[in-house]
Amino acid sequence: MHLANLLPELEGFVVPSKLYGVLAAAGPLVFIGDDDGEIARILCKYACGVVAGAGEGDPHAAALQRLQANPEECAAMGARAALVEHYSRDAALARWAAVLDLKPAHRRGAALPPAPSSR
Repeated sequence: MHLANLLPELEGFVVPSKLYGVLAAAGPLVFIGDDDGEIARILCKYACGVVAGAGEGDPHAAALQRLQANPEECAAMGARAALVEHYSRDAALARWAAVLDLKPAHRRGAALPPAPSSR
């Protein structure tokens, strides 16, 4: 089980980078922060963690106790957290390629066109 937190005021500006490591490690995430923010949406969409708003200690304590008492649920959340198809390097590169309007040949392993000369 992993823990991440983010001040609700920072939602939209940053995402704790540990989120992607947790997803790659296939572990459930307990998130303290904006319960309507990006991390909360990811955890709810894929049912791979627990979310409670900042300053809400009782819901977090209850969630931690529930996960401790139910290792099967904790393991299932972890298995769902392995979102390689959504957060892998190839998936991220494909999204950037779409944003930058690059051709599919520019994926990992393919040669990129030379950078323009700054001379």
